[in-house]
Amino acid sequence: MIDTSAATSRAEKVKIITDKLEQGIQNLLDSDRYKEYLSKMSKLHNYSFNNTVLILMQRPDATMVAGMNSWRENFHRSIIKGSSSITVLAPAPYKHTVEKPDVDADGNYRYDSDGNVIMKKAVVEVPSFKPVWVFDVADTQGEPIPTLGVDELKGSVKNYDRLLEAVISASPVPVEFDKITSGAKGYYSDIDKKIVISEGMSELQVLKTCCHEVSHSLLHTAERLKSTGEMSDKRTFEVEAESIAFTVCSYLGLPTDEYSFGYIAGWAGERELSAVKESLEVIRKTSSDIITAIERHLSPERSLNIGESQTQTKHKARSA
Repeated sequence: MIDTSAATSRAEKVKIITDKLEQGIQNLLDSDRYKEYLSKMSKLHNYSFNNTVLILMQRPDATMVAGMNSWRENFHRSIIKGSSSITVLAPAPYKHTVEKPDVDADGNYRYDSDGNVIMKKAVVEVPSFKPVWVFDVADTQGEPIPTLGVDELKGSVKNYDRLLEAVISASPVPVEFDKITSGAKGYYSDIDKKIVISEGMSELQVLKTCCHEVSHSLLHTAERLKSTGEMSDKRTFEVEAESIAFTVCSYLGLPTDEYSFGYIAGWAGERELSAVKESLEVIRKTSSDIITAIERHLSPERSLNIGESQTQTKHKARSA
């Protein structure tokens, strides 16, 4: 458990926790285990903001996406028969011959003897895109996917029902529980404006996942991203959401270190710790907003001892 007893305000506690987050991820990034992981996972394509939106519109529970050839050649996995593809756009520029004015070294037009601008042919590249089809890891089978950390948090949580209600109160959209066939632990659908949490998980995993998806619902909506002009990719979305989930859970006394550090490091990829540092202001502010909503929901019922350890956990090794 992270010691925040020296802090006198929520902001100080959140800073102590996010400082611990940075250090924990850095320790993992410096390990041989991470280097082995990255050598494999770096072969995954980093999709643009627009393609990220397309992916999440078609498959909000997608966790890892690649083309059929990439799954086969880089991960030795095949597409399960009957699986639905996800359409994204790939650059397909083409060359076109045009006529344009001839200019001298200073950029001035050249003229012929009759005073007409001399035109010359030039080949220009015209930006264009074509649809390509990719698949989520849930639609593949074969060799195990390299992973970091643990697969699932285990453990019961003291005052679980009240804490879950409080976390859900911070969500701007409804939260429901259902069976998620893709294997994802939860997802936020910006199309349906709802959060879905997988049934059958431990109390600790449910709370952590709920915090993660609430973060998505607050930060990563098409409306908000359009209004703020942010053009982030799915990696940044996941790093922010899991960093916030770790911060909120740590504030509540729920240990998720091993799970969250591996999750964030796995998504950060070659950007490494900079992915967290670049988003720290967003992480700290959104964490504080969620914590405020939780405390408001629990008040005046303060018997939950926020900030004290709520659970004892055990982990299992991550598997495909």
